[in-house]
Amino acid sequence: MMLDQALERFTTTLALPLHDAAWTVAIRQQLATLTDAVARESSLASEAWLQGRAATLDRQRRQLLGRLMALGPLVLGHPGTELALRELRRVATDLDHYRQRLHDFVYDGVEMELGGEE
Repeated sequence: MMLDQALERFTTTLALPLHDAAWTVAIRQQLATLTDAVARESSLASEAWLQGRAATLDRQRRQLLGRLMALGPLVLGHPGTELALRELRRVATDLDHYRQRLHDFVYDGVEMELGGEE
């Protein structure tokens, strides 16, 4: 599953008012799906002028992976608490920002290959 789809499902489930055992299981499954989707984004081949941004995206990807893995036990130990919900919302926002930066990175690479605006 692509990052865009996984993130959309995650935010939809996160917005549900139910915070019972089924919600916890769904969130944990979606955290695993998000982790897989982010991990697949590891190969950012680029031109020399994009290497700095590629390295930054890779560092952010690794940080997000660590945060996603740490959230599983938090959700399991404190399901539906304000602490867990706040952290889940924060990681969803950060994933959305990462996704946008990734799209911008890919766009810039393609724009350069096509010759930019003229």
